[in-house]
Amino acid sequence: MKLTLTGYFWRYGIRKAIQVSIFRMNPHFSFEKLAEYSSHAVEQEEAGKRGRKVIRTYITVPFTQEFGDFAVDWKGLKTLCIAVTYQKSNSESSGSLGIRYFISSKELTPVSFGELCRGHWGVESMHWWLDCVMGEDDSRITYQHAAENLSRIRQMCMNLIKLVEMKGTLKRRQLKCALNTEFREHVLFGT
Repeated sequence: MKLTLTGYFWRYGIRKAIQVSIFRMNPHFSFEKLAEYSSHAVEQEEAGKRGRKVIRTYITVPFTQEFGDFAVDWKGLKTLCIAVTYQKSNSESSGSLGIRYFISSKELTPVSFGELCRGHWGVESMHWWLDCVMGEDDSRITYQHAAENLSRIRQMCMNLIKLVEMKGTLKRRQLKCALNTEFREHVLFGT
């Protein structure tokens, strides 16, 4: 009965649990019982961009002892959360289903849980851009506040480069800024 934790949302009291579901941890618990709890606690949204359809469903259930004895490992556990995502491309006959399980020390509604999930992906996207385009993870600067200061400068530069109307990747725009003084002035001052 081991739960694998792979990521933490410490700020919001949510811990993401992957690989082991509540239902495998407590074999006496069933989906029918979950339906009793979640009939009023489900939010569903649809989105479609770039030739694909995405349906996201967020379920929150107040924690009770019926789900298992987690109180020993997680003090203050209040909500069990499930994020179900179904993605289907227009060119595919069938789509893919993803289920993520979360536990929270805060009382969450499906709407607030959905906002937290989507908000976290914005953070991940920003980190990906900073790492792949700006090489932030390769930086070895550790002197006092220099690492944080350079991180903020990278974020500002990335936002300015994203605003430029130009075909090509961010890496290409960054290189053009480095090599072309006129283009760099256009990015910085909008001239």
